Amino acid sequence: REQILVVRMEDYAKDRKVVLNEVFKHLGLPAQTIRHMKIERKNESRKKVPLMLNETRKILDDFYKPYNEELADLLSDKRFLWET
Repeated sequence: REQILVVRMEDYAKDRKVVLNEVFKHLGLPAQTIRHMKIERKNESRKKVPLMLNETRKILDDFYKPYNEELADLLSDKRFLWET
């Protein structure tokens, strides 16, 4: 478990520097390295995707719920329940 770092794309999209610092720390690299990197935001000009239908969300939530619960339990991190 200590050798694997699982990163949520939502967290990376929200704050790339914080997530990259977590990755560097996990790899044993100095966190200050992030200050020297230029982080480009690609695909920001991409058109917005329409919201998912509630029915579709329910189907997907129901299907993935046991897998998400297992992942959240394995990682001891409730963020992987994707409840919000």
